[in-house]
Amino acid sequence: MKKHKLVMIGASGAGKTSIVSRLLYSGFDPNYRGTIGIDFMSHVVAVDGKQVPLQIWDTAGQERFASLIPTYVRGSRCAVIVYDVTVATAEADIRAWHKIVMREGNEPYVVLVGNKIDRDDIRQIASERGRKMAEAMGAMYIETSAKTGHNIEEMFRRIARVLVTEKGPEPPAMFEGMVNVDLNDDHGVDDAGKIACSC
Repeated sequence: MKKHKLVMIGASGAGKTSIVSRLLYSGFDPNYRGTIGIDFMSHVVAVDGKQVPLQIWDTAGQERFASLIPTYVRGSRCAVIVYDVTVATAEADIRAWHKIVMREGNEPYVVLVGNKIDRDDIRQIASERGRKMAEAMGAMYIETSAKTGHNIEEMFRRIARVLVTEKGPEPPAMFEGMVNVDLNDDHGVDDAGKIACSC
């Protein structure tokens, strides 16, 4: 069965590992410490009656690991760029990561993920802005919360559907149908993407 390589990239603290952990283990650790180097995981997503195996490469966002990222972007079928919607400077960071993907990747599908939408009280980047950034990059767009699990499984199902059909939807299609809800009742960067924030 063909396995599809998917690489998670983005600034340190954006929530890449928390997203993957929510998918694999249905849990969230608020005290999680940043990924050291690279983590590799396998997961099978059921979509349209098919089993789609994914190889998920979770990369570190710290500056000292920047030299490793291009190696893991190469050969990937999908690049998932994760940013923190509560960080006002994330847009520059997104451009830096997208530049790496375009330089090193073999035309992978690109998905832009605005994470931490449960923190609407301190949100800095609006949904519409995130969608426009994705459209400018020719990427699909989705918003998630690793803390609550909002849109996590849906995101990977949509990615798997694109990979198995060999055809990607128009960028807005990833955004349409994503219902953003108020979850608060439950409670300048360089190419390396160096931002300090919580998961």
